[in-house]
Amino acid sequence: MPFAEHKMMTAAAVALALLESTMNANAGPTYSREQIRAFSLADLRLGMTQSEAEKVLDAAGYEGRFPKEVEDPNMVKPWIQFDRAVFVSRYTDELGVNRIWRIRYGQSFDVALSIEDLRRRVVTKYGAPTDLVGRSEIDGDTYHVPFTTEHSRARFCDAGADPSCWRTLTLGTTLSADAVQRAFKAEILEPTLSVEYQPKVLYLTLTDHGLNEAAKSAAAARVKVQSEEKSRASIKNVKMGF
Repeated sequence: MPFAEHKMMTAAAVALALLESTMNANAGPTYSREQIRAFSLADLRLGMTQSEAEKVLDAAGYEGRFPKEVEDPNMVKPWIQFDRAVFVSRYTDELGVNRIWRIRYGQSFDVALSIEDLRRRVVTKYGAPTDLVGRSEIDGDTYHVPFTTEHSRARFCDAGADPSCWRTLTLGTTLSADAVQRAFKAEILEPTLSVEYQPKVLYLTLTDHGLNEAAKSAAAARVKVQSEEKSRASIKNVKMGF
């Protein structure tokens, strides 16, 4: 069955799945930033250039193209190969080169497969996951760096407007609410690999928000510098009347 007949989970559904999960931080082995960035997904890697990704996808028989401009992550169009799809989110580095910060891979199956068998295939390639997430309809695993905060609860606090929520995460610790919040904000920028298992469809998502946010911050800094330089150049030509 063509992959297009399967609906990709929305970002909201993924967030809800994580929020409703009972996963514990660092339940399994953790991975370094470098290890996760070295993972490949559909032979693509985080930080790979757009031109490199195009060559990989074309060689693998995927049909698609990258728009000229870097699109909103929620508007990314897939590269398709019958029963599988690859969604690639890009950022622009300081040299103006487009690179990859998120890869989402999906594959559908004609018959229902054992989730445990699918998990074994994933573990064979990537190793044991840091967290195992279980739900009645969706099973999933995550691979990430060591966390100092419990993310399912911290995500709930981050989405709300009640500042007292962060204080509840400090109970039994010597940390302040601000310290917990800062730690969570830093940790969610680290690279992760998440896997979602269903009997007839498999999704893997390799993400590095840190690459994307660093690129945006650098771009904003360049714009600020250019604006200041333009302002200094303009004032040289201004005749003062005092």
